[in-house]
Amino acid sequence: MTYKIEQEAPLLIVIRQIRGVISWTLPYTFSNGMIYSSASRILCLQNEINRTHSHMSRVFIEISTSNVDLIDYSLQLENITEFLLETGISRQFFVSPAMPIYYKFTFPSNIENVFIDVRSTDQLCTIVSVQSFDCPVYDVSEIGMRQGHYQTMASIASFNVYASEFPKRNTFLLVFLVQSTDADCLNDQEQTIIQPAGIVDVQRQKNATVTLHPPANYNFLYIAIFSTIGLFVIIYFIAFTIMCKHPDIYDHLGPDQLSLLETIAERDIAERHYDERGYQTLEGEENVVSTSEDDIEQSGRAIEVIETSHVTVLNIIKIYQTRHPDINPRSAGSFSFLAVIILITVIGVYYDEQWFWITYATIHILACLAFTGKIYYMGRLKVTFRVHIHLYRLVKENGFFSRPRYLNRMMILIPANCINIAFALYGAIIQPESFPNHLLFVFLGNLAIYLLYYILMKIIHREHCTRFSILFLLSAILCWSSSLYFFYQIVKSYEVQPAISRMRNRPCILLNTYDVHDIWHILSSFSLFFSFLTLLTLDDGIRKKKRKELAAF
Repeated sequence: MTYKIEQEAPLLIVIRQIRGVISWTLPYTFSNGMIYSSASRILCLQNEINRTHSHMSRVFIEISTSNVDLIDYSLQLENITEFLLETGISRQFFVSPAMPIYYKFTFPSNIENVFIDVRSTDQLCTIVSVQSFDCPVYDVSEIGMRQGHYQTMASIASFNVYASEFPKRNTFLLVFLVQSTDADCLNDQEQTIIQPAGIVDVQRQKNATVTLHPPANYNFLYIAIFSTIGLFVIIYFIAFTIMCKHPDIYDHLGPDQLSLLETIAERDIAERHYDERGYQTLEGEENVVSTSEDDIEQSGRAIEVIETSHVTVLNIIKIYQTRHPDINPRSAGSFSFLAVIILITVIGVYYDEQWFWITYATIHILACLAFTGKIYYMGRLKVTFRVHIHLYRLVKENGFFSRPRYLNRMMILIPANCINIAFALYGAIIQPESFPNHLLFVFLGNLAIYLLYYILMKIIHREHCTRFSILFLLSAILCWSSSLYFFYQIVKSYEVQPAISRMRNRPCILLNTYDVHDIWHILSSFSLFFSFLTLLTLDDGIRKKKRKELAAF
């Protein structure tokens, strides 16, 4: 229906149907001041009696105005021929704010669900609603969102619709309506640029295509599941076969030799606690076996790691424990630190603002300073609220401008601090979209730095690495590199509107079942597995050496 916008008084159009009444005014005005001189509606003329039979229906159209003069308008009724949707057949259409459109789909007897895929080349904000087949159809924005389920769409929308949701007649309607503005499809920063405008007949016509896909073949899903299980079995059987075929020296001990092993272990512990004499490494650097006031917890701990960042912290502690078993942190301190990480992560998710990033960067830099002193002085510095005072006293005691006493530790601490300060400043300045991802990258980066340093020091001190530890290390590096590539492939975001997040969705790329995030989980599990094997076998080449003969780095 069309109306000349120059005329002053609006028209009121009321359409009385079999089971309802719809109405609108011309010119068609939106809350933001947008005006349309023409509007259209698709009329639903079916009821429960004649829904499946040919019939004749009456429609009453009432047009009224408060204008005393004659008003020019045009009215046109058309028969909708392309109203039904079929699976596997794409349907292209145009829709605008004043001209909503909808289609009907009836489930065949052999199909229980369909996947609705809607694509568009433009990004006009649109509401896509799935409703039961009832008359009248709710094709107005405020009402349509209350019926069935809906999505806001910029360029992509998708639904899984099941026949069980519509038990009455196995039929649903797919309704499309373009919003008057794009506010519901933009993030908060972009919404500020939207201002009301009294523009007449603005061109907001969306060109979209809808396709209904039948359910996937479940036989193919079984292939994907069992292929994945087979891959895990092959990788694990190969790794365990290697370790069982080449056992370490402790596997050759008989039951009668275990007491001897315990005696040797107790003697080594006693030597570490009471022998404070310096000894020379192959490079001539002084290393002092330090002692700690804290008792070392000897019992094993069963740790369930939820986040990969926690695993990296535990890996760093494990590597450090190999050379410094007497200054390792207590379990309570370690898990308290992990609890603080969880707290900071939660705060970062809910308060992803500038003040948080600045606070986090400050805490990050101060924590690096405290741990630097803790590592450099090998347990002589306690991490407390007065750590800065204790650190100042230690530096003053050794001389502010004196030659570094522990050069090998200084070699790792300087670049590590520079990289961590860069991480902190990057977060405060750039403010990445996801704080948990940033924190994970920080921990993985520190683990990589420390592991690289540890391996380099083993090479410098001419410590032997077995071929299996090298194999596990290379496998871990390969798996971590591949998994992190897929991890940083963004396929969704909780930081933006759902319509923008859906634009980042991608189809499954492996066996038509796994997307990039699923592949990240698969590869990261292999990464953790090979990382643990690396830690278990990294020092197998020096097991026959006494503790006194090992360099502390």
